[in-house]
Amino acid sequence: MGVKKMGVKKMGVKKMLKVLIICAGGISRLPNAHAIWEHLVSVSEKLKNRVFIDSSATHSYHVGRLCHNIIAKTFHKIQSLYRKTLSQLYCDRVCGSMTDYRVITVAEENNIPIQHLRARQISAKDYEEFDLLLAMDQSHMDVLKNMFPENEEKLMLFLPCHEGVNDDVLDPYFGEMEGFCQMFDIIHKASKNLIQELENDL
Repeated sequence: MGVKKMGVKKMGVKKMLKVLIICAGGISRLPNAHAIWEHLVSVSEKLKNRVFIDSSATHSYHVGRLCHNIIAKTFHKIQSLYRKTLSQLYCDRVCGSMTDYRVITVAEENNIPIQHLRARQISAKDYEEFDLLLAMDQSHMDVLKNMFPENEEKLMLFLPCHEGVNDDVLDPYFGEMEGFCQMFDIIHKASKNLIQELENDL
């Protein structure tokens, strides 16, 4: 289902379209998608002053954690050797959970600003404040439907606009760097497609 079928075409008379991206914890897929959307909107002549992007988590695991790569990079080599066992536990104990350093690395390699983002948990008022809520996968969509059972027209999976792939944005957290590169490419392509729809609706 695209944005046209969701009534988002009202942008013609609406000054600002507010888009909320939703995931589980906010340290992997979520900051990736948020940062990509912010970047793509910022370089769009039609949308840069007309679309507001935010993101929220369905759970409170990492609420308030900034994207920060300085300390995380310190553990990069150790994590590579021990595959995020003792080193990851130590990093989480000392620093608190943060955006996965692999997410930040891939974003920075693609010139996408990301370290300013901070995780927050979704609230009931978000449905009233935002025009479009994009869920990273079906489990997040189910949470949203439970939160807003009487009115679901603003809810949408992130990937239906990205043809030829699974509707879920798969989480690469327990994999290798290659998975994070693939996640970035999938989210970037899906975001470009959806933003193009919004541009065409103006």
